[in-house]
Amino acid sequence: MSHQGVVVMGEASESESEDESPGRKSEDNEQEDSSTPSSPSSFSLQSPSEDPGRRESLLHVKLREANAECIQSLETCVKGPLVDKTNDLRGLSQAMMRQQTILQDTASMLREWTNTLFRLEDQLSKVLTSNALSSFKIS
Repeated sequence: MSHQGVVVMGEASESESEDESPGRKSEDNEQEDSSTPSSPSSFSLQSPSEDPGRRESLLHVKLREANAECIQSLETCVKGPLVDKTNDLRGLSQAMMRQQTILQDTASMLREWTNTLFRLEDQLSKVLTSNALSSFKIS
C-alpha cells in the first residue's frame, strides 16, 4: 500500500521539508495580519472578474452564494422590524401634529372666551357701580 500526498490549493503543507525557518514565519504572519481585514465591515463581495487570483472551484462558488443568501437574510431580518417601527413613528408623528393643531385651536377658543368673560365682568361692574339700578321701581 503506497501513500501519495494530495495537494489541495489553499491548505497548509504537511511535510517538514516545506516548512520555513522560525524567523521567516514571523515575517509572513506580520504580512498576513496586515492584509487581513480588521473588521467585518471591511469585507466586500466581488465578482470573479474583479479579482483575477480568486478561486473558481464549485466550493468557492457555493460559499459565495451561501454568503450572499446569508447577507440578504440578515438584511431582511434587520430591515423588516426597522421599517415597521419607522412606519409606526411616522404615524405617531402625524397623530401628534393633528393633536397639536386641535390643542392650538382649543387654546385660541379659550382665549376668546376668557376675553369675553372679562368684558362681561367689566360691564357688570359698571352696572353695579352706577345708580341705574336704583331708578328702577318694581311695582
